[in-house]
Amino acid sequence: VCKIDLFGLTAEEKEIIGVVKNVSEAKSIKSFDIFHILAEYITESCLLDLILPLKEVLVKTHSHKTIHKIVECLRNISLGLADNTYIPMEKMLIFLYGIISESIPALMSEKECKKLAKEEAKVLEFRQKQDCFIIPPEPKSRMGIKAAAKTTKNANVHVMVEFGLKLYHILLKREKVT
Repeated sequence: VCKIDLFGLTAEEKEIIGVVKNVSEAKSIKSFDIFHILAEYITESCLLDLILPLKEVLVKTHSHKTIHKIVECLRNISLGLADNTYIPMEKMLIFLYGIISESIPALMSEKECKKLAKEEAKVLEFRQKQDCFIIPPEPKSRMGIKAAAKTTKNANVHVMVEFGLKLYHILLKREKVT
């Protein structure tokens, strides 16, 4: 519901100036507060269910306005998680480590998971045949070819890392981590 309110058709309708003036519900966004409350009372098993919808939007978008909304959502989630008493601190730190190091499989795209599996297979294959005299092919140049600017799905991954670091910083400031 919050995802639709912030990033769906409802958000586009609220951005119209006339709607905001006439309808009092459109003036404020309560989804940020809902994310804070959800994070404050969530259990360990549902942490990824709270983060995954935001990660999906983050991967798909390149709009500054949308990224700013996601950053605000993650800020409210981090404040809520800092107040959460239902998640043991050890589990919270393991979750934070996974977010910061980008090593949680559910947060990775399918291509990254397949790429990691292929890289592991290549490493095993390389260990089996040690031929150091193979010359790599010559790098191909793009002289004369204008390539369009490429945007990758990793362009906004820093937002998730920043979320993890901010939450860790809040936990340190509140002396919950010893």
